[in-house]
Amino acid sequence: DAREQNGWTPLHITAEQGHVNIGLTLLERGAAIDAQNQNGATPLYIAAQNGHVDTVLTLLEHGSAVSTQNKEGATPLHIAACNGCVDVARTLLEHGAAVNAR
Repeated sequence: DAREQNGWTPLHITAEQGHVNIGLTLLERGAAIDAQNQNGATPLYIAAQNGHVDTVLTLLEHGSAVSTQNKEGATPLHIAACNGCVDVARTLLEHGAAVNAR
């Protein structure tokens, strides 16, 4: 996977923008689903942070680790809750997100 200076892969960027179809294409071509950027954030974390529930669901359905922590110990569930992304938080919980991770 190619990376930007800050460690972002094309899948991180796609997750940030919520482009599900592009994300699917990247995954089909072997993109690392749980690649971490320089802050330890995975594409799932980035999608959760931005409230992209369809992208979150797609990543989870393709095997993304639901409770991977970034360098500060925050998980996708933490960032979804902090940002008021209720549907994303619900989706993460339905897929086994650790409530007490930290």
